[in-house]
Amino acid sequence: MKYDKEKDKELFKREADIGNEVRIIASVYSYNEGTPKVQLHREVVTAQGDRQFQKLGRLEPTAFHAVMNMLQEINEANQEFGWWTDDDCKFVIISGGKDE
Repeated sequence: MKYDKEKDKELFKREADIGNEVRIIASVYSYNEGTPKVQLHREVVTAQGDRQFQKLGRLEPTAFHAVMNMLQEINEANQEFGWWTDDDCKFVIISGGKDE
């Protein structure tokens, strides 16, 4: 199935500017009225002054806190709009840190 931009609905969006050159964007989209999904990405200012998409990747502390705050806002909005339930979100955290 070919992607159709008309079927991709933005349900929620928050942006955080980190300095003058980086913007972190957290949004919720639903494609073709399917299950809403969270999208996180970064935009950076190029040498020409344009904004360019980048994967989120590693985060400096300021960006990390911005993302956490925006995810909390998404969680609060989900409580209001009911995009998904706890039953939709079953997962297991697998430890793998160097402290093991």
